[in-house]
Order: sequence, then structure tokens, then C-alpha cells
Amino acid sequence: MKIISSIEDHSLFGRTLEVNILGEDKVCNFDCTYCTLGPSLIRISRLKQDAKFTAVDDIVAAVGQSLGMSAQLGKSIETILVSGNGEPTLHPLFLQLTKNLISKRAELTSSTNQFAGLKLTTTRTVCITNGDRLDERDIVDALNLFDECIVKLDAGTEKGFKKINRPLSRSSLEKILLGARSLDNLSIQTTVAGGDFSLTQAPQLEEWIEVLAMLNPAKVYLVKATGACSNPALQFVSDDDMHRISHWLERRLKIKARVELGFAA
Repeated sequence: MKIISSIEDHSLFGRTLEVNILGEDKVCNFDCTYCTLGPSLIRISRLKQDAKFTAVDDIVAAVGQSLGMSAQLGKSIETILVSGNGEPTLHPLFLQLTKNLISKRAELTSSTNQFAGLKLTTTRTVCITNGDRLDERDIVDALNLFDECIVKLDAGTEKGFKKINRPLSRSSLEKILLGARSLDNLSIQTTVAGGDFSLTQAPQLEEWIEVLAMLNPAKVYLVKATGACSNPALQFVSDDDMHRISHWLERRLKIKARVELGFAA
């Protein structure tokens, strides 16, 4: 099982170590229209029986090894990005895993470590979540340990949320927004596609901006959905559309979004 999905220069996060904590199969409580991993095949009610989660010690060891090797090569990692094949907070030991990852990062950046002086101290920890489990105290506690928690927000209305993100559990946009306000390190990632609830349409854009005004995130990431997804009916937007959305957000809320014109799940 590949725990380290990639080590590469990311346009949004710099040199990034992407960590898959979920195993080989997609494990998610959403079935987003733009997802590159295809449909969610494991039922949420049967996660404990059917999903094969990677052990915490194996994940932490793989991250530590990758950080050390990168430092030895003089290529320091700027960001440890926890995402993976679906929704990372569904890992049954997510809080323990997060604590252990943070401890490993601290261990490798201590002044007594053999890799000290190779700029490991710049390594940030980031987690991307769909926010569905933000009503659980241990999940919020875990996410608040990260330097940055990025919550996906693709629509500003309940109908848009259901249409785009297609939750497989009893989720709602209201529940996610309430939970997001519990985060100390909140950023927002929005994937933009075409269709009835696209942010290229003025009413949908206004609703989305109103939600962002309420959340007041530290950062906003705008990601363009691409043809790499498995949904043949998905409509796409232009680069100009992306920049128009970014411009309107900055004009209205004084938030300058970071725009990614290639898909990042």
C-alpha cells in the first residue's frame, strides 16, 4: 500500500509530501461529481467491516522516512499534506494519528536531530477535509493540531451542496458550516465546475460569498475541476471564469484567493 502518494512541487503548498492514510480503496462519505477516484464503493455503515485502514505506526514511519531522506538530499519538505483516497477523518484513529504525526514532525525538527539545519523547521502540516465530521469533538481537536485545516466548500446553498457533493451520510451544509466555525486554523477549498449550481452563475456566487463572509477563513483556494474525473456528464469552466470568481471574491470580501487551474482532490 502506497502511504506517500507523492513528493512534488505543488503550486499552492510548495514542496509537498502528500500522505494517504486510508489504504488502497476509496473511503469517503461524499461522492462528489468531480472526484478523480470514481464512486465510493464502501458503504459508510460498513466501514469497520469492509475498509482496511493503514496502521498509525506505519503511516508515521513512512512520513518520518520521507522527511529524513528529503533533508539528506537537501530538498526540504515545506508541507505535509494529509488527504488520501477519500475523507481522512474517517480513519478510526484519526486523533491518535494526528498527534503522532505532529510529534514526529517535532522530533525531526528538534535542535538535537541529525537533520537539524536542513530547513525541516519550515515543514507545515495541512489536512484537507470535507467537514462532515466536524460535529465530533475528537475530530475538531485533531484538526486544530494542524497548522492549517482546509475545509471543502463547493456551494453556498443546501441544494448546491447536495447536487455537487452528493453526501452518502446524513450530512448538510448547515452542519458543516457550524463545525467549521470551531476550527482555529480554517481555510476553504472550492472546486469549481459547470452546471446548474456553478459559481459562474451570479446567484450561486453570491450565496457562496455570503457563506465565506460568515466563516472568515484565513485563506481561500479555488480549484478548477478538469477532465481527469470519472463523471462523463461533468461540465467544465474556463480559466477566465476562475479568475472572474477570484476577482469578485476579492472585490467583495478583500480576500485574495489562490487559484489552481488543475484539479487537486
